[in-house]
Amino acid sequence: LLDRSADRMVKISAMLPSLHRLRPVLSSTHLHQRYCIPASTSIGAAADKLHANKLTFLVVTRDEEVAGMLTQRDYLRFAVHADAYAFLAGADPREQPVSKIMTKRPDMISLGMNTTVVQALKSIQHKIWRHLPVVKQNKLMSIVDIRDLILLADGGRTDDLGLSRS
Repeated sequence: LLDRSADRMVKISAMLPSLHRLRPVLSSTHLHQRYCIPASTSIGAAADKLHANKLTFLVVTRDEEVAGMLTQRDYLRFAVHADAYAFLAGADPREQPVSKIMTKRPDMISLGMNTTVVQALKSIQHKIWRHLPVVKQNKLMSIVDIRDLILLADGGRTDDLGLSRS
């Protein structure tokens, strides 16, 4: 039997060009246009973008650096408990900046380019995140879907994803 433990030690940087769920978003411009919003974006505009693009998350940036993430859970928590947010006192909730309800760094989970599959999976043990931003020097490099990580950890091989072990 082939020992597949080496596949679990593949670094995220080696995975990025080949992960099947990432192929359509590898262009940096496309990645940022589709998945990123500035921290000053209104909550309403962010919700509209989530809905229009059928997304479950957005990466929030400030000065081109990752500042946090807005997930469906963040938005739902806000929608259900809007009366508990002091910054809303008499204000239109849809016009408030998304930075007020996003999950901020360091509370969000992100991966580095040298993170292994095992390390990535361990990082989500206590907080369930479906999409993990890959960050290099606070800049968004890509987004990894945990389904790809699980495929590798559950006996999938790197060559199943077109990865090499070089």
